[in-house]
Amino acid sequence: MPDKYRFFHKTGLYPGTYAQIIKYQNAYSRSVLFSLLITQVITVAPLVLAAGSGDTFEESLSVNVRDISVPPASALAPIPAPTAVPAGAPAGKNLELRNISEMLDPAGHHYPKGMEQARREETRIRGAAANKEPALPDQYRQVLEEIRAMGVSYTDLFHGSHMIIRDEGAHYERWRLLHAFPRISSHYRNVKTQQYELRLKNIGGLLFGKTSDENTWFQMEAHTSAPENALLHVGDYMKYKLGGGVNIGPMGESPRTDQSPIFLDPPQR
Repeated sequence: MPDKYRFFHKTGLYPGTYAQIIKYQNAYSRSVLFSLLITQVITVAPLVLAAGSGDTFEESLSVNVRDISVPPASALAPIPAPTAVPAGAPAGKNLELRNISEMLDPAGHHYPKGMEQARREETRIRGAAANKEPALPDQYRQVLEEIRAMGVSYTDLFHGSHMIIRDEGAHYERWRLLHAFPRISSHYRNVKTQQYELRLKNIGGLLFGKTSDENTWFQMEAHTSAPENALLHVGDYMKYKLGGGVNIGPMGESPRTDQSPIFLDPPQR
């Protein structure tokens, strides 16, 4: 491996981002690329080190926003309570997810943990989506409406919760025909099926693929893998790694990763 790329390897960035940075290096001068990426490291890394050694990991994430009255909820299992320090945490440090999340997301858009928080966040995101979605192509608006028709809340969707549709891959096959871009990600590395993303302008990306049992999985991401977003995408991944393993969606973060997904059933036709 060339010395100039060893940094990306050592930080644990997944191969897709690594490949994008190499592929698009001609679009950015090397000095700008490395200075901006180092800025990301300097900005985010100290947040982990700032956590006090006496802190404890967040004991419970007790409320699933899918259970609130708006929109109608589906009967799903509650969010599993994290019980261990996130993988990759500095030795001797007990990190508290809530504190890390607040430092990474000072606007307070971490996943809601109470009924009142859930209602406020759902209202906020509904308003933001109402302003952004009308500018999307009809086919992309229909995808978002189709997802919500399965009982998905605005909060779970735009916070990037990881979801699996028990559909034998039907949604995957349809979505990949909607001008989807091939992707590589850290999800389901043992599955060789090509992953894709839909690029939702001024919102983010919808990453999707197939699980090992051929069902469709998806999650919203804050930034797409487009060349102009390469550094922002790296920053999102570093937040994921340093923030306790929470997904980074377009309008907030979620503990519902591919390790604790939300399962959905397709609408009856």
